[in-house]
Amino acid sequence: MLATAAACFALAAGSAQAVGCATSVTTETTTAATVCSNLTVSSAGAIDVSGSTAVTVSTGNEFSTSIDNSGRITGNTAIYVQDTSGTYSTQINNNSSGMMVGQNYAVNRAGSPGQSVNIFNEGQIAGSIVATNLTNAGGGVVTLKNGADKDDLRNSGSAGSAQLSGTFSQESGATLRVAIVSTSDEGSYSYLQAANVNLNGTLDVDVKANSGLSLSSGLNSFGIIHGSSSLNGTFSQITDNSALFNFEQRVLSNTLYIDAVRALTVEQAARDNSNTPGLGAAQVLDSGATGLQEVVDALGQLATAQEVSDAVSQTLPLHTGASIAATQDALSSVNQIVQARIEGSTGLSAGDQAFSDRYVWVKPFGSWAEQENRDGVAGYDARTRGLTLGVDGALSPQLRLGGALAYANIDIDGKSTVAKQSSEVDVYQLVGYGSYSLDERTNLNFQVDVGQGNSQGERRIAFTQSTAYSDYDSFTAHAGLGIGRSYALDSSTTVIPSLRADYTWIKDQAYSETGAGALNLQVQSRKSDALVLALEGKLNKDLGNGTQLQANLGVGYDTLNERSSIVSAFAGAPNAAFVTYGAEPSPWQVRGGFGLTHKTASGMEITGRYDALYKTDFLNQTVSVKLRWMF
Repeated sequence: MLATAAACFALAAGSAQAVGCATSVTTETTTAATVCSNLTVSSAGAIDVSGSTAVTVSTGNEFSTSIDNSGRITGNTAIYVQDTSGTYSTQINNNSSGMMVGQNYAVNRAGSPGQSVNIFNEGQIAGSIVATNLTNAGGGVVTLKNGADKDDLRNSGSAGSAQLSGTFSQESGATLRVAIVSTSDEGSYSYLQAANVNLNGTLDVDVKANSGLSLSSGLNSFGIIHGSSSLNGTFSQITDNSALFNFEQRVLSNTLYIDAVRALTVEQAARDNSNTPGLGAAQVLDSGATGLQEVVDALGQLATAQEVSDAVSQTLPLHTGASIAATQDALSSVNQIVQARIEGSTGLSAGDQAFSDRYVWVKPFGSWAEQENRDGVAGYDARTRGLTLGVDGALSPQLRLGGALAYANIDIDGKSTVAKQSSEVDVYQLVGYGSYSLDERTNLNFQVDVGQGNSQGERRIAFTQSTAYSDYDSFTAHAGLGIGRSYALDSSTTVIPSLRADYTWIKDQAYSETGAGALNLQVQSRKSDALVLALEGKLNKDLGNGTQLQANLGVGYDTLNERSSIVSAFAGAPNAAFVTYGAEPSPWQVRGGFGLTHKTASGMEITGRYDALYKTDFLNQTVSVKLRWMF
């Protein structure tokens, strides 16, 4: 309800119709109000006028007026004092439950400061202010920002101002909130101008994300309070929403300045959030390298230590070095495929009996690997698809030799929610393999292969709104040796225990990223190797009609078990190399699988298999189909 004095009508500024002079508002309304004497807005009342003035103090009054607000007043201008009579005054009381928000002005007045406009605040006021006196009492918050969202006054809006011809007083328990929008000039941050200033309570500084606040360039000292006649006291505390910067206050010639100072190191933010992989990069970011100043400035706009730590994670090398592990897993899948063929040529692999001296085979495969987060290092999902083509033949009753070509394509997506990364890896292998029968039940098999890979990756760096791109080659080598002995349980069932050793070596070439400016990484070459000793048991079961069931289960141990590490440097600090460590791997692995082989009437064999490899926090699952025929 909006109650009016029937004898007085005026045209509200910005309103399209004549409105009676309001005396009280007890419900929510979108109708602008005109004040001719006194207006009360109850705690249940609200005057919300979009794009125009909410409350106008009428011109030509013959007496002083007052506004007592316990509800909400919002508009382009919340309260506009139209009357310029120097004889009278307007008193505005914003009580503890009251909110006054103006997109441009919370309070404004017409013409020269003829009429005295006095504001007493215990609630929330947001917007620029033109008045005579302003008292911000205990519990009150005055936000000198324009365009602020009433639901998020602390973080929204741009710089506003207060121009008072009289006195500004802030009491203990009250808060004055200002914004630093830019450091390019003095018109880009909030300020208050008064004849006399009395300070206490809290100053809260909203550092905007793109302000460019820096300790090395631009403005880093802001004169926000000016007392033309006097300035007494200082704020009891200064708060802000920047993780890396704090503000210190000083008074010079009746002006209070706030000076930006370093509050937190990047390394401390990483340590506080258990970001162990990022410590090396954080130390470089703290080094003061001139080429990284824009990066440090961007970090300074972040509000919390967690956000700074997340930003550090975005600067780390691709997949924190895990791409080499994903490549190694893909090579392991190819090696197992070739090993199955070797053992098949000697009767060690179910369904792969030697029906003739020369065979050609092809095996498409696909795998899905998931590495969980471990030791503070983000995990990844890897999807591999590939094809292996081979041919082999017997050179003697004991010796069989063969060769194969393999191709695998790996898509890797990092699992970090704050540092999005992805890559694609192509791997090519040339394989030589063979077997030698020691006796009719014992066979020795061996494999040697070399290969080359290419990786293309990208790292999204959200806090600088950039993406780093990489493109580099890798070289691989592998050698394996195994021995197995078969035991017949009955006429249709055979078990084959075996021992095996496999050594794998991978070397990534050095590379330099593009696209991310100072945060492009110059990555040194690195290598990774593994020596896995495995004990495995296989079961072959003849189901009849040319069909055979195979199953295997084994355990392996990596005797080298190297923790991945990668040495790199930011383009902005090329001489400050740092080391990023991956997760500590588990040396133990369990692998197993099963499959069916069927021999067609034409003599071609078709094998379908499912295989899995498990390590702590890691699982790789592979499905494959093999076709083999005689030539």
